[in-house]
Amino acid sequence: GPDGLDEEAAIAVERAGVAIALRQVQARAVAEAHEGFAAVSLEEHISAQITQADTLAEPAATLGWDVEPARAVLLATCGEKERGPAVTELRVLAAAARSALGDSAIVWIRSRSVAALVVPPSDAPSDRHRLAAVLQREAGARLGPEPVCVGVGRPGDGPLRLAVSFRGA
Repeated sequence: GPDGLDEEAAIAVERAGVAIALRQVQARAVAEAHEGFAAVSLEEHISAQITQADTLAEPAATLGWDVEPARAVLLATCGEKERGPAVTELRVLAAAARSALGDSAIVWIRSRSVAALVVPPSDAPSDRHRLAAVLQREAGARLGPEPVCVGVGRPGDGPLRLAVSFRGA
């Protein structure tokens, strides 16, 4: 053949390429399903749909979340107020949140914002403001000059108190 491969080798290379492409599509689908399950679990949790701590234990264990420390809900959004953020902007904002907030943060994408469960150093408003500022700096470096709005609720003592923190964010 023109690439120096005989017909049989060219067919084998083509089949290998198709197999690799299929694996990538499957991996992306699994990752998206995982993110969707995580987002639904977290939304139920912060919106007070979960009323017993052990109801959260199963998805938390499955997804590797540590829900024991006092966590606060952080909400962030960007983009023009009228149109809201594009999907790509939300993904970049979520990546900025994962980077800025550290490994202990549980970050997910909502319909028009990014949310995170964070562990502030204390209950002091200054610690929550610091978390917001760190995220705003990282998001600004990735998204450019558009404003990033961040709110952080008070940390809840126990996983069932996150609905209060969510309302405060």
